[in-house]
Amino acid sequence: IQLMASTYISKATSGTPTNNKKFTYSFWVKRHKLGSTQSIYIHERGAGHAHTHKVEFGFHSEDTLYFGTWDGSSEYYNRTKRKFRDTCGWMHVVIAVDSTDGTNTNRLKFYFNGEQYTTNGAAYDAGPSYPAQNWVFDSNTWTHHIGRYVSSNASTTNYLDASISDFCFVDGLALTPTSFGETDTATGEWRMKDFSASDITWGTNGYRILKDGSSLTDVSSNSHNFTLGNGTLSKTEDSPNNIFATNNSLWKQESSRYLTHTKCNTMISGGGSSTWYQTPATLAFNSGKFYWECKFNASTNLDKNTVGVIDYEKTQT
Repeated sequence: IQLMASTYISKATSGTPTNNKKFTYSFWVKRHKLGSTQSIYIHERGAGHAHTHKVEFGFHSEDTLYFGTWDGSSEYYNRTKRKFRDTCGWMHVVIAVDSTDGTNTNRLKFYFNGEQYTTNGAAYDAGPSYPAQNWVFDSNTWTHHIGRYVSSNASTTNYLDASISDFCFVDGLALTPTSFGETDTATGEWRMKDFSASDITWGTNGYRILKDGSSLTDVSSNSHNFTLGNGTLSKTEDSPNNIFATNNSLWKQESSRYLTHTKCNTMISGGGSSTWYQTPATLAFNSGKFYWECKFNASTNLDKNTVGVIDYEKTQT
């Protein structure tokens, strides 16, 4: 599905967690907007903050991936040095947490497209901080949100502008990516794994949503369905295992001719009548047969809109 503007999904509180010191998040995401803080997931900040936690892109608008947890007095946060600025392809993210581990660096693990990313960046330039041993994550008291940030005073911000698919939460286990993905033997690429609910022990509060299109129905062994917040969800044929071309927001013609990309990079606007403005697609080709559709959604100057094939290394003047 595509999450944009003020769209988000959420789930109310559940039962007592199977293990409030161990859990795993797994999801596929394709970014559309860079340079701003965007919340992927947050366990809502309640009164006294509880032991809540969040996952977001754009720590201080740096396009890194961030994980943080706090209880009102103590806090632990970590972010990657790696910056995630690819708006063309899908990425599989797994975050595995186990605060019982005696080694602090094993208490929080980031995985990207099947590989563990072990070099974590400084938090507020003070060095990475891992959850204290046996830190309790209160993941059943407050609402779970995907696509926005909710503060202790109920204000909301940092909406996620991205496509997201197959979002899983496992309560009680710190799993590796092979539970959710696999390497394609033909291409060597990391891809979605076809697994059933019985293949994973989900725990009391575990769930799996967005498995097929825009369904918010939990298809794990539980029934923790999500509900839609503001706006609408858009199902897209562009998926982790079947990538479609969109407009490439990373490509810049020149500083004076930047187009505005919206609707998850499927719509462009801007430009003027005195010069050309253009954007290529995210997928290129040099031979073969291809098909695409475009719609001109403007009331004037329709004769100046053009769709076709262009040399990626050249611009129109």
